[in-house]
Amino acid sequence: MKSILVLSSVVALAAAGTIDITKYPPLDQQAPPIPGINASYDFSKVPAIPVKGWNAAGGYAICPSTADAISWCSLPCAQGSGCDATRKDIISSCPTKGDWAMTFDDGPSNNTVPLLDLLDKLNLKATFCLVGSRVVERPDLVQRMFDSGHQLCVHTWSHRVLPTMTSDVVISELEYCARAIQDITGTRPTYMRPPTGDTDDRVRGISAAMGFKTLLWDHDTFDWEGVSLYPNALWPQWIQNNFTQWIKDPSLTKGPISLEHDVYTMPAAAALLTVPLVNQAGFKIKTAGECLSDMRVYQNQSYLLPPSGVAGGKLTVSTASASSAPAPGASATAGANKPSSSSRIAPASFVAAIVAAVAALVF
Repeated sequence: MKSILVLSSVVALAAAGTIDITKYPPLDQQAPPIPGINASYDFSKVPAIPVKGWNAAGGYAICPSTADAISWCSLPCAQGSGCDATRKDIISSCPTKGDWAMTFDDGPSNNTVPLLDLLDKLNLKATFCLVGSRVVERPDLVQRMFDSGHQLCVHTWSHRVLPTMTSDVVISELEYCARAIQDITGTRPTYMRPPTGDTDDRVRGISAAMGFKTLLWDHDTFDWEGVSLYPNALWPQWIQNNFTQWIKDPSLTKGPISLEHDVYTMPAAAALLTVPLVNQAGFKIKTAGECLSDMRVYQNQSYLLPPSGVAGGKLTVSTASASSAPAPGASATAGANKPSSSSRIAPASFVAAIVAAVAALVF
């Protein structure tokens, strides 16, 4: 699919690697409500669904009754009920067999760099669902992703489970992440991914009012579980084995959207094995937007994607100027819904070995 460029005027993008972090909440803390934000969107169609409970001891959302879960299409509580098939705003697979959208969550981080290097070498494009707190930490990587033609996706400011949040917090979690991406790239994503895949009609209604489509997945590596449950020596092989089974699955009638994580050291290293595996199996690796034939994956762009069709992979963008987030108001609640940074560490020698093995395999 070739890219079609529609340019009305050209404006300069934000300088790569720069962002004013004083406009944003503290890293990894719940985003405070943004005063006056409701005037920017029409939330009149958002259904009045109760906030999910939260089991603090177990660290998980409490499901509503089965009837309510199905009625509100509360996922993953209603998984398997078929309610997601009745919601046009839920995307979990590519419609065309043979396509494959590889998606990576929770970054960017230093662990993302080897993955970007590999994708560049293979001339492949992926989708990165970015946490706002990581975005402001590594604006240089966000700019690199965008310039290389990868699709950027909103994954909230602090990785909160959105149905457990009040609506004003859901709005601010999405808005701060989207603004951070826009401040760096000049573009605002059209796709969002709810942390842990937890969503319902209220959260999706808010997202839709803000111009976001909900991107889920149908092939989960569960690579994040290996942070604490699996020995380092088994981890990459375990993830690779998942993909080996998936690419041979005769029941595939659509293109997979797979979920991996590039924020953690070991899953990011394992991705260096899974990307060549899918590519060499003959699947067409695409961004989520490209596999859906959706060429407008940014809300304020005047060009059409995929950017991989642009000569040299560089984009010339005509867009509205990047918005600025107001200074945070009330103090934020501490504690992100994710493992601590200490759980992301793996032996450097092991990761180096993985990188060397992949280099010998594909370069």
